[in-house]
Amino acid sequence: MDFDQLFFYFIIYSFLGFILETIYRSIISKRLVYPGFLFGPYCPIYGFGLIALLIFLVPLKGGLWLFLPAAFILTSILEYVTSYLLEKLLGIRLWDYRQNKMNINGRISLKFSIYWTFLAYLFIYFIHPVFYVMPKYLASIGVLVWLKYLLIPILFVDFVFSVNKAIFTRKEISALDLILIEMEDLKDNAGEKIESLKADYEELLGKLLKVNKNIFIYRISSTKFPKVIKSIKETGKNMKIIKWLKEDK
Repeated sequence: MDFDQLFFYFIIYSFLGFILETIYRSIISKRLVYPGFLFGPYCPIYGFGLIALLIFLVPLKGGLWLFLPAAFILTSILEYVTSYLLEKLLGIRLWDYRQNKMNINGRISLKFSIYWTFLAYLFIYFIHPVFYVMPKYLASIGVLVWLKYLLIPILFVDFVFSVNKAIFTRKEISALDLILIEMEDLKDNAGEKIESLKADYEELLGKLLKVNKNIFIYRISSTKFPKVIKSIKETGKNMKIIKWLKEDK
């Protein structure tokens, strides 16, 4: 296969993968879900993955006894590596199998590896033969080259904007996470901090009343510091202070 053929397969299978993901996720969520990482109607993960299946599994097409185990292993490796790279490079996780039994780090699970093996069988034996001759036909009428020149810039721009969106989103989520951590920290230490502030307040208030025990505290506005003035008055009564703060009229 030359580059033009590979590019055609990449585009068509990325689009078919987008359709498959849209249907599956919408059924599971019971609402229309737009899948994938990019803005356009394609999932490159499927494009690259299915090309890998073509390269490694077509030579094994002659015997299911070898094809099926190879398909199981290859699809599992592709899914795990893709999940790992997306998370480490872009900080995103497009799927998570941790709720499924027999999973590895939530990246792959026995259940979905079996699904992918079955889909690989359908793809190699029934789907790809339908599209096999299309690149040659499109090349013969001069469409394949123009398709390549048109779609490669679109894919590149889409990828750049999508990566930028992912980086921005990751930064925003990190900022939100820091706020939540700080809120939880304040909540956990609220009792201790309140007691410490209460002790400081009582100590400062005691010093103020001791110094001014028999002296008029002149022109401190109770309208400006109503809570403090009220506290001083209440504490002052217990200390039998005769003269109280002058209220500003």
